[in-house]
Amino acid sequence: MREPMSPTCMAPVLMPMPMRSAGQPRALNSSFRRAALRCISSALATARLAWSGKATGAPQKAITASPMYLSRVPPWLSRISCDMAVR
Repeated sequence: MREPMSPTCMAPVLMPMPMRSAGQPRALNSSFRRAALRCISSALATARLAWSGKATGAPQKAITASPMYLSRVPPWLSRISCDMAVR
């Protein structure tokens, strides 16, 4: 009877990690941050306005039903199924 063979590599394989380049200009990084913050703050302001009730136009209604409503079982239906299971 032979002894079981052990795997050839027991440690995780080393993979290079992406690192920030030392030659990247700080101005490029800061201008990117400013642009990203402008986009985020604009989206945040739009979302706040939509939920505040101060938005203009008619209120919008979802076209599709919420999954919560689709998964609800009426109370009378659960009683009927229990009664049928007892019989």
